[in-house]
Amino acid sequence: MRFFDPTGLISLADLGLSTATTGLSSKELNEIQIDKPNSSAPKPPTPPSTSANPADFRRLEEELSKVSSGMPHDPTPELPNDGPSTEESVDLEPSNRYFYSEGIWNQPTNLKEELGQVVWITVRNPNVLGTTIEITPEYGDVQAAVILPFSNMQFKFGVYAEEPVPWKFKISTYSDAFIVGYVIESTWVPGMPSNPEK
Repeated sequence: MRFFDPTGLISLADLGLSTATTGLSSKELNEIQIDKPNSSAPKPPTPPSTSANPADFRRLEEELSKVSSGMPHDPTPELPNDGPSTEESVDLEPSNRYFYSEGIWNQPTNLKEELGQVVWITVRNPNVLGTTIEITPEYGDVQAAVILPFSNMQFKFGVYAEEPVPWKFKISTYSDAFIVGYVIESTWVPGMPSNPEK
């Protein structure tokens, strides 16, 4: 009987072979020949090094820059803008910030107001439980939040247009019990002269 041991161990005891574990007699165990591994046998491949080589990163950056510089210009034409642009093109941190109104919302509400290019709506939750609120403006993205108890949350909306701007806001909630205080401020409020697009 021949047995190949890939570990290079040379004794049967090292391999855990005994009369108790194999059921063989001592004579039969002594007749087992153990072949040592062939040193010329192919070795498993060495895994690649995980250490970072700065030269590899520089070469990769150079290749990427060549690829990006060789890309053709995007031929897609810019679409005309038929309405007021959103807050991406208006300064949302102007110095002229004027108080407009305050009050309480205890149910979903629709607002229709003439205000400025930027409108701030600060909402306060006076309750011991958190509440949800979602404000959908006529211009720009819907903004939503969970307001923690006794906390404030400020929402900011902007549009590039001549002031006054005819704003519409839809106030909604997912909470069963909804009562919040609010303050509205803007860059323009009724009573001020009209402003052209800035």
